[in-house]
Amino acid sequence: MSSPTRQRSRYTTSPTSSPRRCTTLPELWRQRRLRVPDGVLLHYGIVAENDRRWFGPVPATTPLRTLEDCAAEHLPPELLRGAALDALDRGLVVRRELAAVEAALAPFGGLER
Repeated sequence: MSSPTRQRSRYTTSPTSSPRRCTTLPELWRQRRLRVPDGVLLHYGIVAENDRRWFGPVPATTPLRTLEDCAAEHLPPELLRGAALDALDRGLVVRRELAAVEAALAPFGGLER
C-alpha cells in the first residue's frame, strides 16, 4: 500500500496545478458559517462515492471527476488541456472517458498537443 504522500503525488498534475486548493462540501453546508483558510476555494455539490478516493482520512475526487469539474467550471483551456494530457500520460484516465473535457476544449483546438 502506498503512503498518503505517494498517493497524493500520483494524482497531482503539478505543472498545471492551481496554487489554491479546491474543496467541495455538501450542498446543505452552503448556509453554514465556515472559517476558510487562505488558499482554499469552496465549492458545494454532490460527489458520488465512485467519484471519491481516500488518502488516509482525507477524501479527494478522482482524476476524472476533477477534470470534469474543471471543464464545467471553464478552467482556462491551456490549463485544462495540460491537466488532461498529464493525466493521460500518467495513466490516470483513458481518452474515451474525457468527453466533457474534449467538448470544453473543442472551440480552442481540442485536446491534441
